[in-house]
Amino acid sequence: MAELLQDDFLSWFQFAIILFGCGVLYFIVNKIHLFRKDAKEKSIGFRMFSYLLFVIIVVSFTLIHPLYHLFLLLIVFGAFYKNIISYSKALLSLYFSNVKLGDKISLGNDTGTLIAVNYGGLHLLTPENKIYFPFNAWKGDKIIRESEKGTVLISFMCKDVHDRSDYQSLNHLKKNLFNYPFLAVTKVSIDKERDEFKVAARIDHEKFKVGLMKHIEKAGFELNKNN
Repeated sequence: MAELLQDDFLSWFQFAIILFGCGVLYFIVNKIHLFRKDAKEKSIGFRMFSYLLFVIIVVSFTLIHPLYHLFLLLIVFGAFYKNIISYSKALLSLYFSNVKLGDKISLGNDTGTLIAVNYGGLHLLTPENKIYFPFNAWKGDKIIRESEKGTVLISFMCKDVHDRSDYQSLNHLKKNLFNYPFLAVTKVSIDKERDEFKVAARIDHEKFKVGLMKHIEKAGFELNKNN
């Protein structure tokens, strides 16, 4: 193990090439239309991209002289490990929650509009006040987009009572589902199981559940299971 740590896996010249390559990638991505200068600060994806480039640079730096550079990085990590870990967790949570700046979100007991993110925390604008939520206070609270709050998950099995092909039945089912005004159209999944369709979707409120069932029945489908 000691021999592996003493080996130089990268030279300073190779590290410089990697550093230059990461810089070029950052510059290019920063300039393309998805991450224009006026939109960059509104993109959690851009922050994740920058974070990954930073990780690549740190790993490359370690591989130059593993024993000494790893020891140096451990000292830095020991001094700032709480901030590093909390920022990493928060960034991953924001990224995989598909949250964007400007979204209304709930985090723990706080609900507000996400207006800014920095390396120390995020800023929520609530009707009463502006709240700063530090990353080192992150306790694994789930981020919930306000657009998804209050929706009700509904699932059921149905089959076509008319003599239509699977393709025609599926298209007819989709058409009638998406025509229902209280359906969250981005949260619909339809799977075929034998001669039945398994539907999972979200509606705005429990009271619209019966209406959706009647809507599907009028479209020519027999409901076999209603959860």
